[in-house]
Amino acid sequence: MNAVFDWLRSRLKGAASTQYASIDVAAAVRQASQLSTQDKGLAQDEFAQGNQQRESLHLEAAERHYRRALAIHPAFAEASANLGSLLKDRGALPEADQWLTLALALNPQLGPAYFNLAMMRIDQARWLEAADLLQRLLALSPNEANAYYWLGNALTGTGDVAGARKAYAAAVRLNPSYVQARWGLVMAQLPAIAQTEDEQTQACDAFARELDKLRVKLLGTHSPNGYLAVGAQQPYFLAYIATNHKAVLSLYGDLCTKLMAIWSKKVGVPAPAGNHSGKCRLGIVSAYIHSHSVWHALVRGWIEHLDPAVFEIQIFHTGQLRDAQTEWAQRRVHQLHHGLGDWTNWAKAVSDAQMDVLIYPEIGMDPTTIRLSTLRLARVQLASWGHPMTTGLPTMDGYIGAEALEPPQAAKHYSENLLTLPRLGCCYQAFGTAPGRIDCSAWGIQPADRVLLCAGTSFKYAPQYDVALVEIARRCQPCKLVFF
Repeated sequence: MNAVFDWLRSRLKGAASTQYASIDVAAAVRQASQLSTQDKGLAQDEFAQGNQQRESLHLEAAERHYRRALAIHPAFAEASANLGSLLKDRGALPEADQWLTLALALNPQLGPAYFNLAMMRIDQARWLEAADLLQRLLALSPNEANAYYWLGNALTGTGDVAGARKAYAAAVRLNPSYVQARWGLVMAQLPAIAQTEDEQTQACDAFARELDKLRVKLLGTHSPNGYLAVGAQQPYFLAYIATNHKAVLSLYGDLCTKLMAIWSKKVGVPAPAGNHSGKCRLGIVSAYIHSHSVWHALVRGWIEHLDPAVFEIQIFHTGQLRDAQTEWAQRRVHQLHHGLGDWTNWAKAVSDAQMDVLIYPEIGMDPTTIRLSTLRLARVQLASWGHPMTTGLPTMDGYIGAEALEPPQAAKHYSENLLTLPRLGCCYQAFGTAPGRIDCSAWGIQPADRVLLCAGTSFKYAPQYDVALVEIARRCQPCKLVFF
């Protein structure tokens, strides 16, 4: 670790790596002011060589040059920004964070540093900070379509879909062929939390209307690159509006499938293999092969109880996280694929594995999963209730539900064949948590209160159910409803 990073770390004064108020930028400036013209020239030469090496994809050499430039000239904002960007792309996130923050403290006019730091904040789901950084970038460069697009994503994360719609629309005005921004504009019609029943109803209508416009655009003018939009955002919040979405999601699924078929034909994705002799080759595709509700409620039970004499199971774990549950799964199945990078690599891996059956435990929560599920990669393809509504995809042959979860006439809500397993349709393993006394007084909960846990995230409670919650509280008093 070079002298400049030691200097920076010493001035963090014990703060966490994401807190930078205590960085003494003035000290770096004072040290740099004492440099000779020759030293500044040497730093500039190192910086230029770093840029050349980076353009040639010699990233380790580029990093060495940037560090040498900063060792000579500790207030070299551009070198700090480029080093931070390079480290971000290589996954060295804590140090990248510090260099990018230092660059902006030294020179608040560095647009690329704002953008790279904003991308890190988006990956960390720190939506407000990301939005602030992108707005600062746009104040400097108001014609950056890409910044408007990511601002739309950040504002969506905060729940500000009205602001997100404006940002996506600005991106489209600046770049009419920006298909991801067009896609985002449609998805942003759905608020995370509607304030009234009318807002929720109008949101569904607006989504259908904007989706129809999008179909015309992407299947016409922008069809060659329309596949880039698939999965960028998804109509996630429709699942929490209690009505039949089969018609609109079938239009959505048809659009996704047609756009991805253009890509599939261009790259030559082979047709699914024929019948295999012997065991049924079963693939499970999910980003949640770790401690997660999809894993605990659905997937673990399949892996634990499907007969290995009948099924050869392969898991395609498209997510980033690994934990003890991932390792347990790897020991139980024929093969677990992980860390393949871009979705195109996953498409090849799934295709090459020649599965007889593919199961997608959830479709609608992960961008890689939705892209893969739009392709015909196995003869039989099934979805399940990790995300609890129809996919609308013509590439899905069946939807694995459960008798206890589905009301009468439920099949009318699905574009797939609804396959209802007995009772809850899953095998759940209890955590075995030991009970203990918890002091809830900090939340205003008294020992005599009846405590009712509302464990769903806030957007799962639609406005039309508010009256039911109030009536429950009235009848059960003294009680507290605890929301998470």
